[in-house]
Amino acid sequence: MLKKMIITVPIILCSFNHASVSAQSIEELQAGIKSMAGCGKSLEHVDCNLQILDKDIQQTLIELEQLNELKNTSVGDNSQFFHSQDAVQFFSATIIEVDREIIKFMSGSLWRLDRSYFGLVLDDAIGLMNDGQNATIYANGDSYNARLVNGSESTSAGIVRTVVEEMGDGSVLRLDDGSLLEFSNYDRYETGWWLTPYKVLIDPSSMKMWNLDEAEVVWIQRFLK
Repeated sequence: MLKKMIITVPIILCSFNHASVSAQSIEELQAGIKSMAGCGKSLEHVDCNLQILDKDIQQTLIELEQLNELKNTSVGDNSQFFHSQDAVQFFSATIIEVDREIIKFMSGSLWRLDRSYFGLVLDDAIGLMNDGQNATIYANGDSYNARLVNGSESTSAGIVRTVVEEMGDGSVLRLDDGSLLEFSNYDRYETGWWLTPYKVLIDPSSMKMWNLDEAEVVWIQRFLK
């Protein structure tokens, strides 16, 4: 009988210890969840306690707070971010024919590049006009000096900038002039992966932004201060 008690007692003690640890873990988990919910609303919220959260979560919540502050200072007039002297004339087009250094766009215009084009038919391209006959064409992740051979392209006014910083997994991009651009959850799949710095073309009227290095386009949700 004594033998049984010696064996049984430690087992009972271990069970009590395990139950105590489990209860403590659940309480810590509940406190962490409550703190995250409070911090998600504001770092000043009564339930927010950053000290009990993981360091990576702390940093993420701090960045979100900073982004929310930027959003609260957003403005509706995009013209203040860009000046007319910075504007360039550009066109966007789709390549439908390629013959070495000669490319033809869907509009019918024909251009001679400074070297052979090895991209594909139906590649999208952006042309920045230097004058009425010459342009820098961005396509297939490369740039080409081009001269108009035949036809024409309808152009719009845009701004060329360089993205120097990405924040919040691509939700906000900082330009080289200090401007901040915000993007939707959908376009963050692109902007969050692009490596800075890179050159972009922005059309404030359509809220489009082209990454000239990647030959891809995203939509700007809004301009931030």
